[in-house]
Amino acid sequence: MSNKVILPVEDNSDDAELTLRALTKNNIHNEVVHARNGVEACDYLFGTGAYAGRDTRAPSVTPLDLKLHGGGAPTPHLLLMLNESAKGKYR
Repeated sequence: MSNKVILPVEDNSDDAELTLRALTKNNIHNEVVHARNGVEACDYLFGTGAYAGRDTRAPSVTPLDLKLHGGGAPTPHLLLMLNESAKGKYR
């Protein structure tokens, strides 16, 4: 099993299931951590909330729902750009 994490950020459960099916169909067996909104994604990325204490290395891939609902919550891609530990990985 690979230790590279895929972090899809998707609030629609049908779209999230399609993503998981596509990964499986293409024999991609990485660990998948599904975030249902920007807050969950940020908790994972920064090791806070439900993910407190986790190793905060950035996921390998983060498919992001560009029309994510969240009412003013910070978007994960913006926080990745601002996060000091991610410098150089997302440019």
